[in-house]
Amino acid sequence: MGSTFLSLHYHIVFSTKDRSPFLRDTWRVKLHEYLGGTVRGLGGIPEAIGGVADHVHLLVGLRATHCLADFMQEMKKATSVWAKDNYEPSFGRLDGYAAFTVSYTHIDSVKEYIRTQEEHHRQTDFIEELKRLLQKNGVGFWHSSGVREICVSGYRAYRRCAPRPAANFWRPSGLRRT
Repeated sequence: MGSTFLSLHYHIVFSTKDRSPFLRDTWRVKLHEYLGGTVRGLGGIPEAIGGVADHVHLLVGLRATHCLADFMQEMKKATSVWAKDNYEPSFGRLDGYAAFTVSYTHIDSVKEYIRTQEEHHRQTDFIEELKRLLQKNGVGFWHSSGVREICVSGYRAYRRCAPRPAANFWRPSGLRRT
């Protein structure tokens, strides 16, 4: 078999600087269009783009030659410059991101999830949504909840007696650093 066959789909989530509600209704659709063009310009396929005032969701198809970190760096940089130059002079550099692989059989449900973000966020804030996505996808993170620190890894929660994470353990923006 001399050919290579791939199905590389990513659900990507990133927030505005400090999760400030910079993405106003008046220009959010234009931002989503710009993001789609940027994804295409970087050689990807925008399958769904949506979000609310403080964060964006994308479903993108990437090639085997893409490096996700480089792709995200270029996309976030271009988006930050575009938003600052065209709509929001105080727009800050976009914070980190979360990315999850999506199997072909789940693409339609992820598209629907992205399409209904406004409805979804009438009931759930971004941090709760992010924690749920991280847990669902088995990504560990540290979260300070009052006095007790909780490390969530997959579906298991460990109290303070768990070892502290290594310096490179992912800590999403908005969850307090310990």
